Amino acid sequence: LGARVDQLDQPETRRAGMSGYLLHFEIISVHLLVVLVGAAYLARAKRKSNPLPA
Repeated sequence: LGARVDQLDQPETRRAGMSGYLLHFEIISVHLLVVLVGAAYLARAKRKSNPLPA
């Protein structure tokens, strides 16, 4: 009824979890980083180039 812990193939187990999703994870993480930087840029306070005369 199942596999014994001492008989599991460790490299195969690691490869099965990482093979299909690593590239997708990297692409999504870079995309989210770009979105956060863009949101911070848009949310910053606008500075006026010409100050009002006193």
